[in-house]
Amino acid sequence: MAKLIVAFVFILTFLNYGALCAQNSDELIVETLSHLKQHRKDKFEASLISIFPTYLKENLPNYQNSTKFLRGKKYNEVYQNLNSLIQEDYFLEEIKVDKNFKILHNRKDWKVFKLGLDKRINQYNNTIRLLLKNIQYKDQGIRLVLLYQQKKQPQDSALTILVNRQMKEIDLESAESVKKIIDEHGWLGKDKIGKEANEMLFLAIQHVDDSVAQTKYLPILAEAIKSKAAEPWQYAFLTDRLLMNQGKKQRYGTQTIISDKEYGGYIVPLENPDQVDELRQEMGLESLKEYLKEFDIDWDIEKYKREETIIEKRYKARFESLRKRR
Repeated sequence: MAKLIVAFVFILTFLNYGALCAQNSDELIVETLSHLKQHRKDKFEASLISIFPTYLKENLPNYQNSTKFLRGKKYNEVYQNLNSLIQEDYFLEEIKVDKNFKILHNRKDWKVFKLGLDKRINQYNNTIRLLLKNIQYKDQGIRLVLLYQQKKQPQDSALTILVNRQMKEIDLESAESVKKIIDEHGWLGKDKIGKEANEMLFLAIQHVDDSVAQTKYLPILAEAIKSKAAEPWQYAFLTDRLLMNQGKKQRYGTQTIISDKEYGGYIVPLENPDQVDELRQEMGLESLKEYLKEFDIDWDIEKYKREETIIEKRYKARFESLRKRR
């Protein structure tokens, strides 16, 4: 009975989501920051959970295309794009109540579409899927808030520090929930809980600042990859995050320091810079140069080797500073 109540609560959250999201993601972020500053916990959480799905709708081509084709009454194209979203497990609950698609509800093709949507939902463990989806919306929402805030104010501003503190609290709560799921059910694959929820198992362990937990779950993740319940790139990221949390050099080049006020962004020191692209390829990752473009870091292996000693000193100093704060 308790599990059913939990699932029902999360379903209600998603059904109410449509009423909260007339705003765009930036407006929701500003609202969320206002609630945080004024310590309005309930309102903060309500607006926070709306940020990430709104951001997705603004940035996913299939969602944008579906609304565009709907305005042009090109219904076949609408359903093609909605089905593409569903295949990725996006908006399984939200599509049914999304006001943008309300005009379709009286059409026969909507009934066929909805049957297919319900069939996909019913193949999953939805108690766990909805729990992880709720965790994902908080996890990604607070990171969008932090990115927005960092562009507006410096790292040491009172509000930026408050957002960082809130993110750490959310990460800790998320990890505790996910650890319970993995301990009870194992590392559930996409076929059991869908793609979004499956990725959240990894993200919660990845994001928490807890090398003990990461050490425990890294071999479990490795076994999950063998059974196709997880992806190799996840192992690469978690391996590097664990090494970074221990103050060691990383293996796959997935971790960067982007908040160093004095030196700017730089890559966490590498175990073997000459082999890093080969190792990344084995894990299904793009080249390091392509990856680091996302962080405005221009990867030049020869320059890295010349500056490696300096980078390692900065990295060790940062690690010691963080360690003293814990």
